[in-house]
Amino acid sequence: MAFKQTPLIAQYLSVKQRVPDAILFFRLGDFYEMFFEDAEVGARVLDIQLTSRNKDGVPLCGVPYHSAEPYIAKLLKAGHKVAICEQGTPDPRTPKLMPRQIVRVITPGTVGEEMVLTAAEKNYLLTIVHAGDGFAVAALDVSTGEFLVTQIRDVSNLVEEVARIAPREIVIAGPDGNLGTILKDLNCPVTTVDGETFTVDRATAAVANRVADAAPALDESIVRAAGIALNYVEETFGHDLAHLESPRLYQSAEYMAVDETTRRHLELIASTDDWFRPVYLTLGPDGALYICDMYRKTIEHPAYPTPHEKTGS
Repeated sequence: MAFKQTPLIAQYLSVKQRVPDAILFFRLGDFYEMFFEDAEVGARVLDIQLTSRNKDGVPLCGVPYHSAEPYIAKLLKAGHKVAICEQGTPDPRTPKLMPRQIVRVITPGTVGEEMVLTAAEKNYLLTIVHAGDGFAVAALDVSTGEFLVTQIRDVSNLVEEVARIAPREIVIAGPDGNLGTILKDLNCPVTTVDGETFTVDRATAAVANRVADAAPALDESIVRAAGIALNYVEETFGHDLAHLESPRLYQSAEYMAVDETTRRHLELIASTDDWFRPVYLTLGPDGALYICDMYRKTIEHPAYPTPHEKTGS
């Protein structure tokens, strides 16, 4: 489609090339506008009108900036990333074109806002790396700070563990060998980061800098998985991460295995019609989160702390 490249569209394209895999929310006055393919995707997912700019014929759609959270949540639920581009103070040299820059990239696995998450939801970001014949896995929930790591011995157990954790996003470092093929049918967004950027040394440094006491006790492959998760979240989250816990090593053998079909049929967390969830019989969001956590883990060792033990009450 032919269009006229105005100064604004040239600025948009310059910003967009930095986040080619995200839906760009481009601030224009009181709206976040989406252009080109982003507008087509946004209009379809958000069920809003797709139109075009009179000046240049570029497809566009938009949402009010002061009530953007529900729209962002809907895009994240659909598996998309959202990049927020804000406008700055006008430059006297170019008074008609306000400076703009990306202030945050929100991905399905790095969102922590209550507007996006319900009380009973975990929001795990999962990183997976090869570890000999098996895999190392790190699960990080930026909304609660929970940080879990483990090793998985084979593909079938990896697939089951991913289904049990139910992450919002999976991150792998390229080249990924056969990981991309293994994960493609798991109904979860997969982000492949540059393996040369997310190196073993950088991952190890990330873990050592944040939790120096934990790194020596963990296998190198687990440290890399945990470090990739930390680096990825630090680059995209846009908020302070002081609330993150130290990585806690667990073994899948600690839990009684309940396969995905059984978990789905029990309907404790999500029902087929999404009308009634037994988990909401708990008193408050903390109780709902705890029950969801225990349900995903099924039956753990009796030493697992109760909610009162966790809070010291």
